[in-house]
Amino acid sequence: MIVGPVRSWRHPPGLLGALVVLATAALLLACSILDPEDGPRDELQRAEEQWRKAGVTDYLYTVRRGCYCISEALGPAEVMVRNGAVEVRHPETGEPYDPDFAHLFPPVQGLFDLIRDAIERHADRLDVRYSAVLGYPEQIDIDYELQAADEELSVFATGFLPLR
Repeated sequence: MIVGPVRSWRHPPGLLGALVVLATAALLLACSILDPEDGPRDELQRAEEQWRKAGVTDYLYTVRRGCYCISEALGPAEVMVRNGAVEVRHPETGEPYDPDFAHLFPPVQGLFDLIRDAIERHADRLDVRYSAVLGYPEQIDIDYELQAADEELSVFATGFLPLR
């Protein structure tokens, strides 16, 4: 993406040009290593640590997806985790979700896994909002390929309620 006016710049010729290129590359590398605040992998790691420290094992929340997929896959779905067991139900009826779609509404660890997968697949855009209190992902927006249509995904986790 180009922001602002387009300017043309040429490297100085010869050894000086090579030194400028190497110095620029070293500076960019140092900034990415020394500034972990900006990295999605580091944000994910901090959020997972916050979630683990919170110690919430039994909880209930609502998940809704935004994607170009069939309507039942959008939700909303109520996800309840109790004693390690996961139940996915329709919020209005309380009926279990169709098993073909229930996996689309994961427990919190599944949301973390979704983010990790987007990072590993080098998604073109990944925006995540984590809970300031517990660290779990409240909103995930992924665009795997900016130039492609119909592969974007949004996940919203709302109404989080610890059960213990």
